[in-house]
Amino acid sequence: MMQLAHYQDKEGVFGKQFVRSHAKEMPPAKWWDKYGKAVPILCSVACSVLAQPVCASAAERNWSIYGSIKSERRTRLKHITSDRLVFCHEALHLRLKLRKSGYKEPTVKWESDSDDDDSSDEEDLKC
Repeated sequence: MMQLAHYQDKEGVFGKQFVRSHAKEMPPAKWWDKYGKAVPILCSVACSVLAQPVCASAAERNWSIYGSIKSERRTRLKHITSDRLVFCHEALHLRLKLRKSGYKEPTVKWESDSDDDDSSDEEDLKC
């Protein structure tokens, strides 16, 4: 937080006029590489944010899935239901992709409440 305050208050190198004018002229990643040495953590965050590609493909994919879920036959679905179905679809898609790549989900062992798992009371099974 101190580094952000240092940058926002234009202290040190950030207070110099030529540094601020270079911010308008230079590509942002190069500017941070050149002048961000006084604030290494902030510089690292800024560079990683600037390195992310900007595209609409994720939004387009989401709208495509949403369109296939909320078709003419299913126009009565509430918005929240459609959102949940899209989320489930994407979660299952991600799970399948991870499994194909060799990822194995950790197995959680359940501890039994009873000492003998084979015993079953018929009274407990009646409705």
